[in-house]
Amino acid sequence: MVTGILGPDQGDVIVNGKSIVYEIDEARKDLGLCQQHDVLYELLTVRENLQLACELKDVPRECVESEITEILKLTMLTEHSEKLISELSGGMKRKLSLGMSIVSKPSVIILDEPSSGLDVESRRQIWDLIRKIKQGRAIIMSTQHIEEADELAD
Repeated sequence: MVTGILGPDQGDVIVNGKSIVYEIDEARKDLGLCQQHDVLYELLTVRENLQLACELKDVPRECVESEITEILKLTMLTEHSEKLISELSGGMKRKLSLGMSIVSKPSVIILDEPSSGLDVESRRQIWDLIRKIKQGRAIIMSTQHIEEADELAD
């Protein structure tokens, strides 16, 4: 409901002064979402998926390249930027999904099971990435891993 995918029966959520009931388009501009299952386009490259995310988040054209470069560096996917999604490991796909959730620098990010299905090493890399992106943001996270909640929650 916070993202506007479902409408509330009653009540409201305010995201930086914007109502999800009355101003959902404005509220969404300051929301990032990383769903439990990666929502990536298999026939596109890592870079193209990020370009699409920039387009959907209305990143100004003159800022798109720097936004993509910054996210690729942060997610450690720079050397994989021209790979198709089908060529990526599960951990790389999760990193890309997290990277796509921070396009346009939202102040609220919703993470649904961000390390679900990953091996221990990949899970730790995702945790490190979450620690980096949480600075100056509110993160709402669901997880079944108590260790993950202990490690990442404030």
